[in-house]
Amino acid sequence: NMAKKVLNGLFSKSVEAEAKTGAKESSNHDNPKSLSRVKSLSFYSHLSDPPIEFTSEKQQTEQMDAIAISLTETDADLWSARFDALKALEQILAGGIVRHSEQQRALFLDKLRRMAITEQILDLRSQITRQACRVVTALAYELRETNNTDCASMMSHFVEKWLPALLKLSISGVRLMATQGTNCLLHLSALGGNHGYPRIVTTLCEGCVEKKVHQNHKKGCVMALTMAMRVWGVHTLEKHLSLIEKAVQEASTNRDPSVREEGRKAFWA
Repeated sequence: NMAKKVLNGLFSKSVEAEAKTGAKESSNHDNPKSLSRVKSLSFYSHLSDPPIEFTSEKQQTEQMDAIAISLTETDADLWSARFDALKALEQILAGGIVRHSEQQRALFLDKLRRMAITEQILDLRSQITRQACRVVTALAYELRETNNTDCASMMSHFVEKWLPALLKLSISGVRLMATQGTNCLLHLSALGGNHGYPRIVTTLCEGCVEKKVHQNHKKGCVMALTMAMRVWGVHTLEKHLSLIEKAVQEASTNRDPSVREEGRKAFWA
């Protein structure tokens, strides 16, 4: 099914390929053509540097604080510091910090919650926005793999916090960056698992029916909602049934052909 296709497609192409084309997404993170359960090794196969693991709480705190400081850097000439900080976050996630111990996970999530991730999603450089989307997707993947209800709830809060920025990224005038935003939304829905993110259903539905929004904003909401209906448990969506029906109906009759196409897919989801 579509959900399995999207997960299988995470990181199927290389970053080098993206550098050559410059026009379309290249990593599995950025190519939601196919998706199913993927193991950690393949999920992080694009990383050129090894995963980061901590041997003490002090070491973890020091590195997380250093990352947080780097992400607040506003000098345009020092954007690489923010890029490296985002890469380090993904390396830490790849190291299994979310799954190793409750103490490490709690400290990591507390520090991450305070970091300027939204600002990175809205950055003007595609390298930064791409890496920010990778961090967001990796966090969703790791928290899903814990099979922990509390972790699912934590991710729902993070998604709710970052959703406005991702929707704004999806309407970027730079096609590459707009695709990053839309794909990140799709991957988040696919990685929601049975619990999903009930806190964002209303926002997605409103994005489908709102008249004065960019077509890519509307399209991204429809695509994320479609994936949610295919992957999330019924208990997560049944409270919003009337909203979802209205959203699908509106998308299916939208004047933009690309939105209508996604609306029809939602109808059959």
